[in-house]
Amino acid sequence: MNEALKEKVLAQVEDEETVDLVRELHARRSFSGVEQECAEFLADFMRRAGLEARLQEVEPGRCNAIGVVRGSGGGQSLMLNGHTDIDPVPENYGRDPWTFSREDGRLYGHGIQNMKAADAAMVMAAVAVVRAGVRLKGDLVVAAVVGELQGGVGTYHLVQSGLVTDAAIVPEPTWLNIRTVHAGWLQLLITTRGKTGWIGSMHL
Repeated sequence: MNEALKEKVLAQVEDEETVDLVRELHARRSFSGVEQECAEFLADFMRRAGLEARLQEVEPGRCNAIGVVRGSGGGQSLMLNGHTDIDPVPENYGRDPWTFSREDGRLYGHGIQNMKAADAAMVMAAVAVVRAGVRLKGDLVVAAVVGELQGGVGTYHLVQSGLVTDAAIVPEPTWLNIRTVHAGWLQLLITTRGKTGWIGSMHL
């Protein structure tokens, strides 16, 4: 994309509209296993904004929200992938986790950092492309997936279903410590032999 087209897309980004979307996502308490309301909201939002949008069932009552901006052909496809499930609320949160606030240019509320602010940003980036009337060569896919905290069941289902792009950006919070490779993941089943015992008698 040349500079003129980039500026055309960036001109369609509205900060307040993005903040409003973060607020809407924050209001939906989407812990792992109860992401459906959030997914339905996002699919409807993307559909109304002009993306091809649908829900993809991962498990009964749990869906990924997928939006697509179709390219003209001949270019590489890109996925923006973020999860809708949020972490458990820590015991010493320090403020009401369900009160959305904006202070000194920062947004506060549980689940915003990981990762509803990024979800809103990736959705609004695709919306900006649509509004600018810019036709990319490749497809732009927005995937708001379930179950990141369960080892990525939403993304795994997405890939197994055949929805694979040439490249992907996962806008997890990194303080701009950007990683260009996957960190890797290994799951082991270990069998040990020995006697059971109490931790206070470890010498036995």
